[in-house]
Amino acid sequence: MWNPLNDIRYGVELERAQMPDNGLNESPGMWNSSMGAISGANNTGVENKRRSVRQADGQQALRDSGYTAQELGLKPGQKVTRGDVTSAVRNHLDDKQTAKDTTAFERSLVPLTKQMEMQNAQFATTLKSQENRYAHEKQENRLDRRHASEMADMSNDLQMQISIMNNDIADKRMAYDRETQRMDRRDKYIATLMSGIGQLGGAFAA
Repeated sequence: MWNPLNDIRYGVELERAQMPDNGLNESPGMWNSSMGAISGANNTGVENKRRSVRQADGQQALRDSGYTAQELGLKPGQKVTRGDVTSAVRNHLDDKQTAKDTTAFERSLVPLTKQMEMQNAQFATTLKSQENRYAHEKQENRLDRRHASEMADMSNDLQMQISIMNNDIADKRMAYDRETQRMDRRDKYIATLMSGIGQLGGAFAA
């Protein structure tokens, strides 16, 4: 049997659930209070409807984001709020940017790595040649100190080049870390800005 009080209670609780949570502890209007007392509206009903309203808003935010729940790492059928979706989108974009930056950094090391490999191969070939020459001259008892000095100089030159390349790689890593820290500070600033905008929007909506 239809009971009009149920409809009134539903409307009263829904109106209270949709009131903005702006920290002002505002009370519903006189009509809402009166009808709530008559129909038996209660806080449990209000909280249930508030939860439903937030979840519906979260699903709308997910659709508006242009991503699927799977792309954002959300479980299928997971009940989310707009804040959950915003956080998931931000994390998704951070992960994509981090992967992009890592790939760019690794690509920047390729030329240096190839150069080191070529120089190592060249040094190994030269060293082997010198060793063969040294063995021959030792057999002939004509070892010259100049050869040993040349080999030492070549080894020192190679070590110096390797040290310079290692320093270059370390500088690139430090630059990459500084850029990552800068992006983290930017993201925190964006999150703070978005929170402020959300609060301002809530105030206008009220």
